[in-house]
Amino acid sequence: MQHLGSNFPSIAVQRRFKARHAVTIGGVEELLHEHDWHVQVEVAGALDAEGLLIDFHLLEAVLEDVLSPFTDSTFNGTPPFDEWNPSAENIARHIITTIVHESLPEEARRRIEIGRATVEEAPGCHATYYSDTNQA
Repeated sequence: MQHLGSNFPSIAVQRRFKARHAVTIGGVEELLHEHDWHVQVEVAGALDAEGLLIDFHLLEAVLEDVLSPFTDSTFNGTPPFDEWNPSAENIARHIITTIVHESLPEEARRRIEIGRATVEEAPGCHATYYSDTNQA
């Protein structure tokens, strides 16, 4: 994954987990199936007085919290995928918007300018979603 940009420093963390989904394509829902998902989350923004954007462990913890309802479970039927199609694109969208706008402490969220989640559903098949502080 390339960095978000040269205007801000960034940090990234990764996580693998197993979860099932059934995506609706062309109005037809696939059969429920499992993937070994690989997620990378990157955030970029201003450094604090100690020269840190945020602690890696904090970003790992909030990513774990966002993924926990789906890990070894099913996206379909679990909010927000009780209303959204659980496509890799929407999964990436949910992960990064939740982290950037809800999960991180306010002091960390204030410094973040942009975040990105890249979700690998299968080897070589990635979806990426960007969220900046002006998006919700």
